[in-house]
Amino acid sequence: MRLFIFLFVCLFFLVFFSVPPTFVKTPTNIEVSVRDRQVLFRCLATGYPTPTITWRKDGLPLESDTRHVMTENGALNIIDPKFSDEGSYECVAQNSAGEIVSKAALNYFGVEGNKEFYSK
Repeated sequence: MRLFIFLFVCLFFLVFFSVPPTFVKTPTNIEVSVRDRQVLFRCLATGYPTPTITWRKDGLPLESDTRHVMTENGALNIIDPKFSDEGSYECVAQNSAGEIVSKAALNYFGVEGNKEFYSK
C-alpha cells in the first residue's frame, strides 16, 4: 500500500508540477569563412523535468557525427565548417511539459576547395 501511495504521489508531481522549458541561453547568428576551424552554437534551458536539447538544421533533425558534435550541456559544435553547413539551425528544448524552439543562422562566406583558384 505504501508503494502505491508513493507511486501515486510521484506521478501526481510529474503530471501536475511539471515546469515547461525556458531558455537561459539561445543560439545567435554566426558568420564563418573558409579560415574558420570551428563554430559553436550555445543553447541552455531549464524546466522540470530537465529538458533535453536537440538540434535541427533547415527543419530536419541533426545527428551527431565527427564534425557535428552535440555536447551534454546543449551546445552544438561544428568542426571545420563547410559551405554545406550554411543554413538555419534550431535548438529544441523539450520535456513532458512542453517544447520550445530558438533559431539561428549560419552564413558561410568564401570559396571552398578550388586549389587552382588559390594558386593563381
